[in-house]
Amino acid sequence: MAAVKEALAAAVPAPLVRGTAWVQERCTRYGNYPADAALAFIVLCTMLALLRIDDEGTVHSEVEWYGYVLVVIGSVPLVWRRRWPFGTGVTVALAAIVYDRMPGLPSQHLQYGALVGVYTVADRGPDSVRRWIPLLSLIGLLAAGVSVQDLLYGNMFPMLSLLTAYVLGCSARTRRAYAAALEARAEQLARERDLEADRAASRERERIAREMHDILGHAVSLMVVQAEAGPVVVRSDPARAEAAFEAIADAGRDAMAQLRRMLGLLNRPGQDDDGAAGEERAPQAGVDTLPELLARVRETGLQITLEATGTPVPLAADRSLAVYRLVQESLTNTVRHAGASRAEVRLAWGPDALDVEVRDDGIGAQKTASADSGFGLVGLAQRIEAVGGTLTAGPAAGGPGFRVATRLPLPLPAAPAEPVPVPPAGPVSPPWSIAGIAGPGGLCTPPVGEVPSPPLPADRAGAPGDSAAPVPDEVLGTRN
Repeated sequence: MAAVKEALAAAVPAPLVRGTAWVQERCTRYGNYPADAALAFIVLCTMLALLRIDDEGTVHSEVEWYGYVLVVIGSVPLVWRRRWPFGTGVTVALAAIVYDRMPGLPSQHLQYGALVGVYTVADRGPDSVRRWIPLLSLIGLLAAGVSVQDLLYGNMFPMLSLLTAYVLGCSARTRRAYAAALEARAEQLARERDLEADRAASRERERIAREMHDILGHAVSLMVVQAEAGPVVVRSDPARAEAAFEAIADAGRDAMAQLRRMLGLLNRPGQDDDGAAGEERAPQAGVDTLPELLARVRETGLQITLEATGTPVPLAADRSLAVYRLVQESLTNTVRHAGASRAEVRLAWGPDALDVEVRDDGIGAQKTASADSGFGLVGLAQRIEAVGGTLTAGPAAGGPGFRVATRLPLPLPAAPAEPVPVPPAGPVSPPWSIAGIAGPGGLCTPPVGEVPSPPLPADRAGAPGDSAAPVPDEVLGTRN
């Protein structure tokens, strides 16, 4: 294809190529004026050529001067037909009418300037005028001297020509409006797509920021508390200092594991953050990992009790993670800001909702300072709302401390499938026998005997689905 283009380019004379480029450049600079000027020039030349020849083929050696003036008036205004469509149409139409009424001029039943004028008004003229063009064309022909008898029984070509120009103009107008509507719709869809992409990116950034805050904020808080306590007890209680340093290492390892999991999920499926496929990631944090979370926080010296009531049910991954983050953020704020010595975590499993409450005996309302970054309680509220829950945070009622609670709706248990009754097996007539086609009562009665149905698969007979991951004994109701 490239060779063909090069051969064609070599075959075209250079002056023609330069002339074509010049015309394209002028059309780009001046819009549609060059094309309209060329159209007006063609109409002018055609009408000047026909000025000496009438409809009967008679050649006139001399033409009155006003004939040339009317031909110019009926063609030159077409240069501005797109800018002033109605004015251009009226001008060329009046010139055509005056030409036909003036004596001493060759008669022309077809005025090309008037045809272009009708097309222009139908294409770009105002709607209030466009619908009256057929009637105005008829009035113009009568004003030009065409009799009604000629229009009905004689030469109908002028009227049909004007109607054809009108229909073509309306068609061009409709196509242009349709193309403009498609372009506007495409632009609107592009804007909506870009806006939705920006919103999705913003939501993803907020989600990543919340995850980073929850993971790093919790781990760093535990590290700071243990690091501050380590130098104090390193001489008086070496064993306790060693435990503090080990807690720092555990918090760091847990944070790294969760970060690796989060970064791995952001990469392509099946690959971790370092690109290695198939490497086992850290387990997903959730309700079943709450005991490990409480054990790490207890190493800071905070006494934590966990109480669970009701019958636990499987939770979706996002809801289970939301419960974990709520407890994690609440205990992190307790360690960092509350100055509390005790904290209580309660899980109340109900038939349709799970109530989670974290309460401490710290300084209470001043603990809201943890939300100043926008990722503390505010981000936690957004996370809970995303899974259909509601968050309540504030001073504990009836005593000192701070209370964070949420209520998450639980999915309704699926009704067990009713087993389909299996008809008993019976004698079967041999295939292609008369007894198998017609019963005792004739061709329309069913055959004697019943065909045994195959046994149903286990999943159609009411077999339960996959069981959920077990919940640790500590969540089931034990108290530390």
